[in-house]
Amino acid sequence: MREPLMTGSIHCYFRRHTPWKYKFDDGFRGLVEGGLFLQWAKEEQTQLSDRGGKGSGQAVGSDPRRGSGDGPAPPLTLNHLQGAFYVLGIVWVASGGVLLMEILTHRHQTSRGRYS
Repeated sequence: MREPLMTGSIHCYFRRHTPWKYKFDDGFRGLVEGGLFLQWAKEEQTQLSDRGGKGSGQAVGSDPRRGSGDGPAPPLTLNHLQGAFYVLGIVWVASGGVLLMEILTHRHQTSRGRYS
């Protein structure tokens, strides 16, 4: 019988001298000793072998109702980029307004003789 050793590691980052570190260490130790992480690893291995080693094709935290992630991604169209064009147009209008204000301010100051 194989010895059930967990060869991976669990990382959880905390600030220095935080009191939560020891509580999480105890919780993680209980999960490892109870075999929960080994069970998760075994389930992931069986799922990978059932799919032929391709993986799930989904990012961590992705919504499985949106599709399996298999197949090519849909091509981008102008509808996908519409928001970027809106932002570009707003920035152009704002920069044109700033340029117009600078030109008018410069003309006003030169007409008063400030730069002469």
